[in-house]
Amino acid sequence: MRFSDTLLRQVRDRVSIADYAGKRLTWDKRKSRPSAGDYWACCPFHQEKSPSFHVLDQKGIFNCFGCGEKGDVFTLAMKLEGLNFPEAVEKIAEYAGVPLPKDDVEDRGQDDRRKRLLAITAHTAKLYKDALRSSGGADARKYLQSRGISAEVCEQFGIGLAPDEWTWTLDKLKAEGYSIDEIIDAGVAREGFEGKPPIDTFRGRVTFEIHDTSGKVIGFGGRALAKDAKAKYINSPESALYSKSRVLYRLKQARELLARTKAPGLVVGEGYLDVIAFERAGIAAVAPCGTAPQPLC
Repeated sequence: MRFSDTLLRQVRDRVSIADYAGKRLTWDKRKSRPSAGDYWACCPFHQEKSPSFHVLDQKGIFNCFGCGEKGDVFTLAMKLEGLNFPEAVEKIAEYAGVPLPKDDVEDRGQDDRRKRLLAITAHTAKLYKDALRSSGGADARKYLQSRGISAEVCEQFGIGLAPDEWTWTLDKLKAEGYSIDEIIDAGVAREGFEGKPPIDTFRGRVTFEIHDTSGKVIGFGGRALAKDAKAKYINSPESALYSKSRVLYRLKQARELLARTKAPGLVVGEGYLDVIAFERAGIAAVAPCGTAPQPLC
C-alpha cells in the first residue's frame, strides 16, 4: 500500500512521539524537560546505564547518541515493534485516530468482512482460554504441565483448549450472533462429512493462537490430546485470514525481541512448544505453519 505525503504528514502531526515512546520507555526525570517537549531515556535498542535516547516532541523525531538510531514516529514503531513501513503507518494511524482511505467500495466490503472474521477468531481464542482454565480442562492442563507449561505461560502465549464436543465452538459463536458461514470462513468450524451438519475444527485439542504481524489472531494450531488421533497436530484451514505457507508462528513477537536485543538472527523451530521454549529463554524464534513456507515480503 502506498501513502501520500499529505496523509503521512497528517498522521505525524496528530501523534505525540513522546507519548507513543513513553508507553515503552521511562523518561529520565533529571535530563527531561516535558514543558519544552525535550525527553531523555535509556535507549531501547542497546544496553546502557546513562540515558542517550533523545526525543524532541515538537519536531516529532528521536535520536540516540549512543547507537546512532534516529528517525520519526514511523521509524520508531518499525524498530520497537518489528513492523515494516506500511504496518507502522497503519499502527500509528490507528493510535492517532486517523482513518486510512480505502481504494473503493469493494475494498471496504472486504475490510468489513475481514473485521468480522477477526472478531470471530478473537472471541474463539478467549473461549479456548476459558475452557482450559475450567474444570473440563484438567487433562489438558496436566499434559501442558508435563511439557513444562504453566498457567502463566498459557496466558502469555495464548494457549487454550477446544473441548472434545462436535459443535461446542459453533454453538458458542452462534449464540454471539455469528452465522455458520462466517464461523466456517474463520476456520474454527468446517463442513461435516458427506453432507452432514458442520462440526468444530479443533475439538479435543490444545490450541495455540497464530497471529498476524499486527498481533491479531488469524488462526490456530491444535495438538490432539487423544493418543489414537489420526493427526497429532492440525492447523486452521486456508481462509481469508490465514495462509499456512505465508505465516510463521510468533513472527511478531520474534521481530520485537530481535529489535530489543539486537540479536544477529532468529531460530526456526520445529513446532509451537519449541518456539515457546526458545522465547522463554530470551531467544527470538518462529516455526512454519506449513511444510513449504513462502517468502513473506
